[in-house]
Amino acid sequence: MTPMCPLMVDLRGKRVLLVGGGKAASLKARFFSRFGASLRVVAPEVLPELEALGPEEVRRRPFLEEDLEGVFLAVAASSDPRVNARVVELCRRRGILCCASGGGPTEVAVPSAVVRGPLVVSVSTSGLSPALSRAMRELLEELLPGELGERVEGLGRLRVRGLSQGEGVEEILGWLKGCLRAKVEGWDQG
Repeated sequence: MTPMCPLMVDLRGKRVLLVGGGKAASLKARFFSRFGASLRVVAPEVLPELEALGPEEVRRRPFLEEDLEGVFLAVAASSDPRVNARVVELCRRRGILCCASGGGPTEVAVPSAVVRGPLVVSVSTSGLSPALSRAMRELLEELLPGELGERVEGLGRLRVRGLSQGEGVEEILGWLKGCLRAKVEGWDQG
């Protein structure tokens, strides 16, 4: 199997359609809202936790083809596999990226991601095992210090001023290796 290509996409202000109002849609909505996507939810019923994420639009009804208008990325997360298959097919015809929850055919797999400021580390099994991706993310969350994002921002400031980042990168890697060693030694002793 050829693995999926990892990409970083600027979703700020881009429309992401979530077809479904349940747990799967809520998880995807939480993920995409972290990255500034404009969410449109279409489902006859929507969980309160999904509603609480503040999607820009909630259409409380079954999915219609017109819901794809202006959409950059769609997520087929309905509890009805036929609805999901229809969303995937319509997206293919229109050239819209689509992720299907529940193991259906998909062109996009949503990775598990650890975010430390501007640093984003993502893990994907190309959609084969979301549980393993999630477990790997949890391990990385434990390993990567929270202040790592601040150090990356410091490198960004050097870059903006046209200064070399080489020494800064080496310093951060040395610091990070020390943090990781301490965590691993703690595991060995615990």
